[in-house]
Amino acid sequence: MLTLSPIQQTILAQSTTTPTYLVDLDWSGTQRWSTRADHVVSGINYTGGEIGVRGAQDWRTADLALNPSAAHTAVLMSASWRGAACAIWLLPFREHAQLVEEGYAEDDYGFFGDEVGDPILLLQGQVTSAEYSGDGPIRLGVRHVAALQTPTPRVRLAPPICNHLPTPGTKFEWAGELYILEAR
Repeated sequence: MLTLSPIQQTILAQSTTTPTYLVDLDWSGTQRWSTRADHVVSGINYTGGEIGVRGAQDWRTADLALNPSAAHTAVLMSASWRGAACAIWLLPFREHAQLVEEGYAEDDYGFFGDEVGDPILLLQGQVTSAEYSGDGPIRLGVRHVAALQTPTPRVRLAPPICNHLPTPGTKFEWAGELYILEAR
């Protein structure tokens, strides 16, 4: 069972929080990015300003926004990102400076004592989609590894009490269309 440290409990008890996400992504090698500023967490450097977390659905899926650059666009066009490993962490801060000058925030840097808590892993997944329209950010879709291997049908054909599915090759008609079941 997940237990929270005292700093994490303090942060969650506040009326408002501004999340800082850390993203480890295999994007032309392992890249470590932060959504806010440069950070050093457990001796690992995270570069700020390259990536943003646009949204997540129960942390089974997440949408990332990557700043377009010549290097990032080259990786996008090479399609080497398909199936790339991605981990998204929440870095709990009691109070995050709006401007971190020349610098970084790190464990025990402390503006007011214990400033930074231990990172919380939110999603361990793979990049399943990427798109770039020519303006705006490169959008990446990430799915949790458990959701990638779930052997469930995409469309429910029977009530949940049904414990038998038809065999592959079975034909059925639904909404005026003919469907043939295939094995994955």
